[in-house]
Amino acid sequence: MFVESAALSAFAANLFAPLIVLYVISGFFSLREMSLWFLLHILVLILRATYKVKIERSLQGAFSDSLYKKIDVLFFLTSFTAFLYAYVVIVGALYEIPVENFFMLCAILLALSAGSISTLMSIFHFFVIFVFVTMFSSIFSLVYYQESVAYMFALLLAFFTVIFLKAGYKQYLLINNLITLKESFQTIYEKSSDGIVIFKKITYKDCNLAILKMFMYDSKEEFLQTNVAKIMPKYQPDGENSIKKMLKMAQLARKLGHISFEWQYKRKNGSLFWSEVVLTKVTIEGEALIHGVYRDISEKKELELQKDRFNEELQEQVKEALEKNRQKDQAMLQQSKLAQMGEMISMIAHQWRQPLSAISATSASLSLKAQLGTLESQTTKNAADNISQYAQHLSSTIDDFRNFFKENKTAEKTTLKTMLDGTLEIIKISLDNQKIEVEIIQKEEREIRTYINEVKQVILNIIKNAEDILIEKEIQNPKITITIEDATLTIADNAGGIPKEIEDKIFEPYFSTKTKKDGTGLGLYMSKTIIEDHCGGRLSVKNDAQGAVFCIDLNESRV
Repeated sequence: MFVESAALSAFAANLFAPLIVLYVISGFFSLREMSLWFLLHILVLILRATYKVKIERSLQGAFSDSLYKKIDVLFFLTSFTAFLYAYVVIVGALYEIPVENFFMLCAILLALSAGSISTLMSIFHFFVIFVFVTMFSSIFSLVYYQESVAYMFALLLAFFTVIFLKAGYKQYLLINNLITLKESFQTIYEKSSDGIVIFKKITYKDCNLAILKMFMYDSKEEFLQTNVAKIMPKYQPDGENSIKKMLKMAQLARKLGHISFEWQYKRKNGSLFWSEVVLTKVTIEGEALIHGVYRDISEKKELELQKDRFNEELQEQVKEALEKNRQKDQAMLQQSKLAQMGEMISMIAHQWRQPLSAISATSASLSLKAQLGTLESQTTKNAADNISQYAQHLSSTIDDFRNFFKENKTAEKTTLKTMLDGTLEIIKISLDNQKIEVEIIQKEEREIRTYINEVKQVILNIIKNAEDILIEKEIQNPKITITIEDATLTIADNAGGIPKEIEDKIFEPYFSTKTKKDGTGLGLYMSKTIIEDHCGGRLSVKNDAQGAVFCIDLNESRV
């Protein structure tokens, strides 16, 4: 700033102002003194203009000792100008030039001091020297006049001198702060780990060192002269043309003020990399530009790709595991059904034993009467009717058991009481033979929608387990209590309950509490799977004072 203002300040302080001063002091100074004084100003003017040009040329390169010497000469010439004015003021006072002329001379120096704020404020100590030399020489000379008006003017000059110095210091601090801010910004700009570019439309105007490293270019000149199309692939991964899409992004940045996005670029060696880009609309020296910040996110992208591949592999593994579990459940369900069917065959034998005995007895009676010749037609007819009824009962029993194991493809509306009655028809004779009492407590219930046969199989499995444990423990007065309330069915026995150490394990596959060799450990596991996974309900167990209590809750069923 000091160098740029050197020429204009030289013309003002070493040409125009001296001409005015010569007019003011003419007639009071000798022609020889005025000529020498003015020639010195002209010499200073020429030297200041010359050194301004030399310094500007030297500033294009690095700072050197010769440059500092030239700047020192320019400082000396500026300070020498102040002493030339101090000379003329002090000598004018000694020559006792008229007060009005001297006041004009002081006014010129006052104007020069005020102007020095704009020309010397960037170099504060030279500003202080200039103001101090010019103003205090005027104040001293005014006091020398020993007139009241001169004293007053001297006081005003002293007051304005303080104001000038204070104003100059504020301007100096402002400029110094701006320079510091600019230097800090320049340091951040150049040393930033993120790449930074300034561009207009699609032409780069400036960049920092990080951009060169990112794109593998050797110098700013090489990068800035590179066509933008060469630093990005022809098409982005989404298939859109890179140049057209980048123009759209720049337009959005100008419209919105800023925009951020991810972009694929191409290095000098042809390798591709991903960058996170932030474009911001800025105005520099009155020109609308785009400020771009680039961050290499290739590693982040690679991690995202690895994560996606891992998720795909994990999903595939989960899918395979689920399929294996489904097949395993199907096999276990089939195994459980086979075990239940074995028990069913035993139940069928109990149900068929009485009708078969009756058929055998009726047949023997008919045969004996035929041998004795006492067979009557009515007796034969009655016996045939009885045999027919027994046969129908056997057929009905087969249908009941066949329907019991028939798979439900769709859910149907029913009640827990209906499903319980159908189940008890299957196991009732077995329970009666073991003299096990069954008590049914029915409270208010509602219609539900579920897979009927699957729920009936669960009910049968729990009742059969209760029967087995009652027989195994030889419980006196064995009893099973079944309670129906709303959409909840509880089945309790008086066998003493499940031991605490195994209460959490009874629903695990292949875990059995039975001491019989035919216990598979699948009944309760499959029962829980049917109720909770197939029917959307809940199967749980607890102990009460009498024994185990199983609860089938279908209140939240959504099948």
